[in-house]
Amino acid sequence: MKFLSTIEGEGKERILKELESIVGSEYVSSSREITFLYHWDFVTAEKPGCCDFVVMPSSTEEVQEIVRLANREKIPVIPWVSGMNFGGICIPRKGGIVVDLRRMNKVLEVNEDDMYAVVEGGITWGDLKGYLEKHHPNLRAGITWSPAGTGVIPPYICYGMLDLGFIGGTGAEFINGLEVVLPTGEIVRVGSCICTNYWLGRAPLPDLVGLFIGWDGTTGIVTKAGIKLWPNLPRKDFIIIADTVDTGVKIFRKL
Repeated sequence: MKFLSTIEGEGKERILKELESIVGSEYVSSSREITFLYHWDFVTAEKPGCCDFVVMPSSTEEVQEIVRLANREKIPVIPWVSGMNFGGICIPRKGGIVVDLRRMNKVLEVNEDDMYAVVEGGITWGDLKGYLEKHHPNLRAGITWSPAGTGVIPPYICYGMLDLGFIGGTGAEFINGLEVVLPTGEIVRVGSCICTNYWLGRAPLPDLVGLFIGWDGTTGIVTKAGIKLWPNLPRKDFIIIADTVDTGVKIFRKL
């Protein structure tokens, strides 16, 4: 199978050098051996795409510089966390730059009193769960039924189903605030973090979080998120078998 680059010659070399100046030469590649790995969605049967560059930033500021470069050069940008997505939404269809966020995988803050965590955009469920179990065993996050290596932020901003969904709603309802790099390179924050150091909710300002929920990353790259935490109470996991969906939902509601 042949994959054609959309940027060739001196222009490609120039852009590669600029990306290297942003993140360092070890964290950017245009080689076919590397970019090939980002042409696929590892869990769906969608057809592969093709990207020109893969870059791995470590900070919001580096993401900002990458987006500014892409905006200036009119190059598509595809945010990427783990490559395990629904519907192939992270497959590069028109070449461009895949922004692999896996280096931005830290828990930046846990507020036990207000029960929230501030995490970076590339954090995985394994990262988050392991951190909370080690440092804050009395708290837990609402999690999906996906592998430990998949991202936390994607299902939150895409209305993902969580194990605490019947208590707190979809993943979108677990977001207190976001830091986002817009397609033009501006950095914005939404939620209480706009006017305070606390990421405890979306009030008291108008709720603008919806500008980035349900858009699958097309309105900006999320670099930080404040997410709700819950008491880690004793629980028992079990499977319910119902003859219809309606019956199953009624049982869950009673629980």
